[in-house]
Amino acid sequence: VFSDGLAEYEADRAGGVSVTLIRAVGELSRSDLPERPGHAGWPTATPAAQVPGPFAAEFAIAWHGRRDAHTIGAIEQLADDVLLPLRGETLRSALHAPAEVPGISLDGVGLAFSAAKQSEDGEWSVLRCVNLTDAAQHGSWTVATAVREACLARLDETPGDVLTPNGNTISFVARPRAIVTILAR
Repeated sequence: VFSDGLAEYEADRAGGVSVTLIRAVGELSRSDLPERPGHAGWPTATPAAQVPGPFAAEFAIAWHGRRDAHTIGAIEQLADDVLLPLRGETLRSALHAPAEVPGISLDGVGLAFSAAKQSEDGEWSVLRCVNLTDAAQHGSWTVATAVREACLARLDETPGDVLTPNGNTISFVARPRAIVTILAR
C-alpha cells in the first residue's frame, strides 16, 4: 500500500487489505478503552489533533511476489513513482531546453533514500539510507561535485570509518536492515 495522507493499513493472511480512512485523537491516553484498560501514556487532551471537515488522501496498491531484495527495491522505486510523480508543464518562455542539473542519486538493490542534509555542525553533507533487505547490499551515492573526504557515521553524526571516494561517487556496504549514514565534503 502506498499512501499520501492515509498512514495506517493492514494486510491479512487471506490477501485482504484494510485501510484506516479516518483517525481522530482527542487525548494522548484514555483509561476507558475496551481494547486496553488503563492508561497507556499521560492523560492529556489534544483538541488540535482533530481536524474536523473535509479530508483528502490518495493511495495505491501494488501486488508483488515473495519478499526478496529485488522485490523490495522495486517497491521502493514504485513508491517514488506513485508519491512523487513527474509533472509536465508548458512554459511559453522556455525557448531552449534547460541544461541538465546534476543532483544526488543512490544506487543499490533494496536501499531506500532516508536523508540528504547539512550536518548539525555545518561542516559536512549527510547522506543517509536504509537497507530494507535481510542481506548485506553494496551501494553508492553519486553527488554533483567531486568528494574530497567521506566517512561512515553514527546517527548522531559522530564520524567513523573513513571511506575512499572515487570522484563524485562514494561506495559502501550496508549490513542487513542497517541505517547507513555517510558524511561527505
